[in-house]
Amino acid sequence: MRRSVIQVGTRHRHFHVVNWSVGRMKIFGEKESAYFLDLLGGLEAFSGIQVLSYCVMSNHFHLLLHVPPRPGNIPDDEVLRRMRYVCSGRVMAGIEKELKAGSEGAVHPEEDLLDRQRRRMFDLSEFMKDLQVRFSRFYNENHERRGTLWENRYRIILVDEDREAVSQVASWIELNPVRAGLADHPGNYRWSSFHKRSTRWKRGLLNNFDDVFEQAQPHRLNIP
Repeated sequence: MRRSVIQVGTRHRHFHVVNWSVGRMKIFGEKESAYFLDLLGGLEAFSGIQVLSYCVMSNHFHLLLHVPPRPGNIPDDEVLRRMRYVCSGRVMAGIEKELKAGSEGAVHPEEDLLDRQRRRMFDLSEFMKDLQVRFSRFYNENHERRGTLWENRYRIILVDEDREAVSQVASWIELNPVRAGLADHPGNYRWSSFHKRSTRWKRGLLNNFDDVFEQAQPHRLNIP
């Protein structure tokens, strides 16, 4: 399987990430798209990586991501709070039980557990791995299939670090359904960030772009 990987350094913070299904088969129906976006929102809340724009098509997806610098220290209670976005209640109960048992003993395995979670935060590779592995597991279980779901690991395109460049990439992503003939306006395509912003959907995926770019992006599309 061909891989496309770029080592994330300190200079670039904005990335256009895209991947296709293996064989370009259509994997994103309504249920799959909804699950993918729920998963995306949970991983954003956990990781600290901001989803500025996205579009889910029938056989691929586009993401515009902002990866902030990793903070010097993330307190234990903040790590646990973020973990609740990506772990079930049952899993969190087991983790908290393990942490309590460790804090009462001479050895402190909770430090290793929480440190592992800290290392996953603000890390683009971990973010994409979690997103694609979790979605693959969901898809395979629901479609009685096995094996890889993705054509490549993923493809990353570095975005210039200025407002205009990031806004243009976001616009390009959100116009995918229009170019493909699936909608006459990006706001009419359900599985994109443009649609969710235009319907004032507040799930945590969408506020970042408006906060960073002062709600300027929609009228850069030049659509009446």
